[in-house]
Amino acid sequence: MLHILMSVLLTLALLTMFVCSESRTLYIKDEGILPMQKGDVALTFYITVKNTGHYSVGIDVEMYQCCLDDPEPEYKDCKSMVLIGGHQGMMHPDDSRNLTLIYPNMYLTDRVGTCTVDIIHTGNHYLRHKIAFDTRIYPRNTWIPVFLRKYIYGMVVYHCTSIDQDRLQSCRPVDCIQKYNGYRNYFNTTYQRCQPATKCSSSIKETIFIPEWNGCKDRYQVLLEHDRSALSAHNDQSMLRHLTEMDIQNSICNHGHWNTEFRVCICDAGWRSTSTQELGGQYSSQNIPVMCNIAIQAQPVSLVVRIYKYFTTPKWNAELIATVVILSISLILSIALLLMCAWEKIKNRKAYSVNRKTSLQKLAESLGNASKGGSASHLYEYAKVLKANSALTENELELSVGDWIRNLEKTSSVGWWKGTCHGITGVFPSKCVKFYKAGECPVDSDSDTN
Repeated sequence: MLHILMSVLLTLALLTMFVCSESRTLYIKDEGILPMQKGDVALTFYITVKNTGHYSVGIDVEMYQCCLDDPEPEYKDCKSMVLIGGHQGMMHPDDSRNLTLIYPNMYLTDRVGTCTVDIIHTGNHYLRHKIAFDTRIYPRNTWIPVFLRKYIYGMVVYHCTSIDQDRLQSCRPVDCIQKYNGYRNYFNTTYQRCQPATKCSSSIKETIFIPEWNGCKDRYQVLLEHDRSALSAHNDQSMLRHLTEMDIQNSICNHGHWNTEFRVCICDAGWRSTSTQELGGQYSSQNIPVMCNIAIQAQPVSLVVRIYKYFTTPKWNAELIATVVILSISLILSIALLLMCAWEKIKNRKAYSVNRKTSLQKLAESLGNASKGGSASHLYEYAKVLKANSALTENELELSVGDWIRNLEKTSSVGWWKGTCHGITGVFPSKCVKFYKAGECPVDSDSDTN
């Protein structure tokens, strides 16, 4: 029941966002990383957008998530990279702009991943977009990304075995805390990778940190023979003295396998280890703990019995009532929100249409007054239509792409001209045409004007 409720709520939320959002208000043209210069200490991510709507909008850009990819799944990281965005100003209709986010760090190369960015504009509408990036560099005679060429110009690129070795500094280990923003603070010399340091108990007397394998050891926990051998290989006698109280033992896993990472027996399905109360007599002759030695007997329960128990449980009635109430409230709120959004859109479009008709009427009146007082001076002889225009009043010209207009006169209203096209005289917006002075008009203009 709860799964059905969550599905309905998610569907309503997506429908509301679709209806209430402005259709293609912002159009994304390009994305990537801006070219870097030698000595830079930050990556600049950019998204090129264009305002295709009819109104000016305020733009903010924020990072949603940045994930570093890695061939080894345990090193995939979606926390250490944090991009800095912010307010990008106002965008007017037909404006294009680069929206930028900054990632400051001393180690900018050898990073591969995807950053998800939210573009927030007026009315709390947002557009989520992904930016894929790859800043890997290689030794000479191999391809280098264009935006990195000036950054590494004149520097020697070394061939290293790990991305956590600095290729520009003779493969020295990187500063893990700096490169991964504190999320990885331990450099494993065996794997040559940065890893999160294991958090041990705050009690120093009870828990010891083992840097050789980045782990913790309880003083009274079982110590395996290969653990002591690893410590002896590093000649850390002071640490060995702290471990003298540990017994060197191995567990017999029986129906399971030994996990070298957590140093415990992982039992197979259907088996468990002896509990503390059952330990009596469950040791081998060498006093070694016996693990995964008790079979678990499953008690099958039919589907009919499970359904009966679920519906006869007293708390089920309360869950059903709560589910129905939440679903009803969600439906009412969603329908109300949809109606409000639809009504707001209708009002905005009516207001836009009324304002345009009013301006055209005023323009027609001004043209009439201007014609009585004589023809206005002008500099242009012809105009070619580059963008179609639909007439909203009888005084406005209906224009198609490629039409030519002659007998041009500039009106008193900003952005509006008067002219003749196909034998009809009327007004038209100047943003739809390209003007030509006398002598500049192409040869075929006379054939297209009447």
